[in-house]
Amino acid sequence: MNLGAFGIVILLDKGENISDYNGLSKSHPYAAALMLVFMFSLAGIPPTAGFIGKFYIFMAAINAGYTWLVAIAVYLAPFQHILLADHYEHVHETPWRDVRHNTITRLAAALFISAVMIFVIA
Repeated sequence: MNLGAFGIVILLDKGENISDYNGLSKSHPYAAALMLVFMFSLAGIPPTAGFIGKFYIFMAAINAGYTWLVAIAVYLAPFQHILLADHYEHVHETPWRDVRHNTITRLAAALFISAVMIFVIA
């Protein structure tokens, strides 16, 4: 996951700032799609490897008798995503941001968040 995301950054050699990746979906659509998959996996969204890894960690903790710890982690997970939502929003929307306007419409952002929530709620 990390290697894939950093591999895309190294492959494109666009710069150090996240804003350097504006318009990536138009110039390198496959790289932008791969970056999105890597970011989803880092966030632990199903059905990615990041989610499977979290699932196995939680199952190992339950089998070791730490059910209370897993319950706390599952309970606090939505709050973690709320706190990190601004960061994830900037990272996920940047490749699809138009270079000329350097903004994304609120409707597109709402649709993107809705699509992400479909995976989170399921």
